[in-house]
Amino acid sequence: LKAVDGASRIPGGAQLVTDPNQSIPMDMQGHVTSTCFSPNLNEPIAIALLADGRSRMGEELFALSPLHAVETKVRVVSPHFIDPQGDRLRV
Repeated sequence: LKAVDGASRIPGGAQLVTDPNQSIPMDMQGHVTSTCFSPNLNEPIAIALLADGRSRMGEELFALSPLHAVETKVRVVSPHFIDPQGDRLRV
């Protein structure tokens, strides 16, 4: 996952939902398992468990964390954030 705005923090443990205004209980699509700032990409990135994740590339969701009072719009991207072809390893 990447934040759509390229700058917002994606909180670990956040629930992934399609509509942040849906009444509770929300239809959870998955959750964020790990997050960090990528110095190579110069933006926050995250890994998540997402229902049918590989078929949802490019889809936009919301990462909601009530504990941190954070709502971040995210985009589903390949888990290969940097150098998916391995070119940097074959220099």
